[in-house]
Amino acid sequence: MQEQYRPEEIESKVQLHWDDNRTFEVTEDESKEKYYCLSMLPILLADYTWAHVRNYTIGDVIARYQRMLGKNVLQPIGWDAFGLPAEGAAVKNNTAPSAVDL
Repeated sequence: MQEQYRPEEIESKVQLHWDDNRTFEVTEDESKEKYYCLSMLPILLADYTWAHVRNYTIGDVIARYQRMLGKNVLQPIGWDAFGLPAEGAAVKNNTAPSAVDL
């Protein structure tokens, strides 16, 4: 295993594999059971943390598992669960969104 991750060495190959195999393409297929897995958008007002890794990994693992079971999985990324309320509160209080603590 490499000591340091070098994305340029693997990511283009993986992306090509996904594209060639239409791994994340969703089509209507009534013969397959549908499964919907929604992940929230990252909060733009904060640095990435291990909480982001945890939250997105869980959704990704669940969606991939359901795909492996043969289900027709739709996995969009959804609305930020906390950023929009913080931004709204900031606008209401005439302050910067990064200063709002909800």
